[in-house]
Amino acid sequence: MKDFETFSAGGKPTVLPIIQIILSRNTQEVERLNVVTKWNIKRVIPMHLDAPLSLQPSEFKEAFTFLNAGTNKVAF
Repeated sequence: MKDFETFSAGGKPTVLPIIQIILSRNTQEVERLNVVTKWNIKRVIPMHLDAPLSLQPSEFKEAFTFLNAGTNKVAF
């Protein structure tokens, strides 16, 4: 339960550590993120943790800030 609460981040969008590692190793996937953040989204339904999440494209993009760090450091 403690891990679920940590990774749920209080209902904010979050990327689990294993996915962070995979994405940080494949920069081509970052381009897909740039496409998605241009959509007029209002809700995201993740495969894991809290769902659905009501958020704007900029809030969605915040979950992926670890990709801009230039390191493979996992956020959790």
